[in-house]
Amino acid sequence: MSDLVPPSGEQGSRGEGGRPQELAAATQFDLIWSNMAELLGTAATAALLRRAARYAADRAPGLNELLIERNGPTYHYEIPSAWHEAGNEQALSALAALGDELVPILLELTGSIVIHRLERFSSLREVGIHFSKESAS
Repeated sequence: MSDLVPPSGEQGSRGEGGRPQELAAATQFDLIWSNMAELLGTAATAALLRRAARYAADRAPGLNELLIERNGPTYHYEIPSAWHEAGNEQALSALAALGDELVPILLELTGSIVIHRLERFSSLREVGIHFSKESAS
């Protein structure tokens, strides 16, 4: 399980077509988790991500393997092993589906504060995860 660990950043080499080679769904999930947890705390982050994963599970069955659980006073998550493979399109699609469901939840519960923070990360957009008010429509 992963603790709240700062993401490695957005640096990296580009693959064919200008797409980052090393971007894995796990790295992008870490980025989302850490930024949300910094603003909302791990309990709220866990609840919101669980809800979004449940809503998106029909479109992305791999989300059923994402485990978010309480461990004492904090929350931890276990990412599906396929999410650690750089460029795994199925994992990235599952994470994009999670993001699609997360946007309207965040807008309803937090306004645009968290969305503004997440939309600044180009690595999320590069793998098809779009955080913006427009993507909530």
